[in-house]
Amino acid sequence: MTSLKLTIIICTYNRAFILGECLNSLCAQISPAEYFRVLVIDNNSTDNTHDLVELFSEKLPGLQYVFEPKQGLSHARNRGLAEAQTEWVAFLDDDAKASPGWIQSILDTIGAGDFDCFGGPYVAWHHFGPKPAWVEEDFGTYLGSGKYGALGDFHIPGGNCAFKKSVAITSGSFPDEFGMKGKQCAYGEETFLFSMMQKKGVGMGFVPDMMIEHCVLPYKYKLRWRLYVAYAGGRDYYRVYQCSVVRAFDMLGKACLWYLPQKFTWCCRQKLPLQRIFLECWRPILSAFGALYSSIRLSFLRR
Repeated sequence: MTSLKLTIIICTYNRAFILGECLNSLCAQISPAEYFRVLVIDNNSTDNTHDLVELFSEKLPGLQYVFEPKQGLSHARNRGLAEAQTEWVAFLDDDAKASPGWIQSILDTIGAGDFDCFGGPYVAWHHFGPKPAWVEEDFGTYLGSGKYGALGDFHIPGGNCAFKKSVAITSGSFPDEFGMKGKQCAYGEETFLFSMMQKKGVGMGFVPDMMIEHCVLPYKYKLRWRLYVAYAGGRDYYRVYQCSVVRAFDMLGKACLWYLPQKFTWCCRQKLPLQRIFLECWRPILSAFGALYSSIRLSFLRR
């Protein structure tokens, strides 16, 4: 009887400059190597990703490299599901470092049998230098409920999650119309899958010991990027839930007429930097515009 229980899937695209840190963190796990395998899905990288993975072949027994030519994070994630030979899979972002007990916390949770899908927290890893002074203290950090148990109102991060392979497949896997595609910023693929799981009554939980450090890449500190993420987030998450045009207009109205003056007043009282004031005031409006775009587009597609 094999002791192999878990496949760690890392989807990557032109991240060789940071992927080594991720793989090194898996080399330092306290769990015996025979309990897990690492699968790297290279989604059309043009850098030295392949050569880097080869360097880790002796450090990580059973390390597997797979090239996925269809561009898009969902394609890469679904390829990982197809290649995995274990009942359970876990996804780890290519720009993240797993804590030494990360895999053990997953194995312990699997053994407890409390959930069929679960995730854990992440803290910001400022690998490329300190964050700008205007950026909020908790930017890049997600601690969830902080308690082990049912998911509740919190979410499972796509870059720090584990679930039964069969549950993902019967729930529709990752939809290829959502998610990052090369350099194109897009979201929603894991939100869609996890929402399908919830509709099917899958037991979902949060595991605080399943901790990772997630790198805040330099471009994510830029105000322009933060504003675009607000728009893209509204656009894609409202596509996932297929909200109506009426609801999107309502969201935009509330953002402009109620949230904007309230937030502006609060920012001034807190004496926040100008960049932060601009971000806080415009983020809900841009998110609403993204939702409105998606709702109008969906209404035309249904005709």
